[in-house]
Amino acid sequence: MQISRVKLRPITANDTAKMVIWRNNPLILKTVFNSRPINQTEHLAWFNSLINNPKRLEFIIEIVESGEAIGRIGFDNIDHFNQKAEYSISIGETTAWGKGYGSEASHLILEYGFNQLNLNKIYLKVFADNQPAVKLYEKMGFIVEGVLKKDVFKDGEFRDVLFMSIFREDYIKNINK
Repeated sequence: MQISRVKLRPITANDTAKMVIWRNNPLILKTVFNSRPINQTEHLAWFNSLINNPKRLEFIIEIVESGEAIGRIGFDNIDHFNQKAEYSISIGETTAWGKGYGSEASHLILEYGFNQLNLNKIYLKVFADNQPAVKLYEKMGFIVEGVLKKDVFKDGEFRDVLFMSIFREDYIKNINK
């Protein structure tokens, strides 16, 4: 397997300014469930709650060669008993879109989830009309388990949400192809 061009590192308070810019980008706001812009105080409150939350792990995606932070990735709702967690990713730097960094970061986090956290299932929710994200998830081996019809009211309309997942055995089959 090719050496990854990205690495994952824990989020720190020093990432606040960049993350607020990413989160408030109108193009990104269209793809996330919470559609309200945030400020640095709100981000820091979120960050402080993250530090003390054993059910959540968040990482910054960095380009190895330059050290540039380009996005975030992580797990929420980590359930060690049932061996599952909710995955999410956002490439915040629009100049990094379409270059395969999301796929590489996703491989790293899935491997971490299945091998280090001993998860059996990793799942996500995504707007059904967010085709770039859906294509990434399908490429990673996620399958649609269901559609939550008209689940989220956003931008003046109800939008469908896909519930997708990947299981450890399917991930292993996928990487061994």
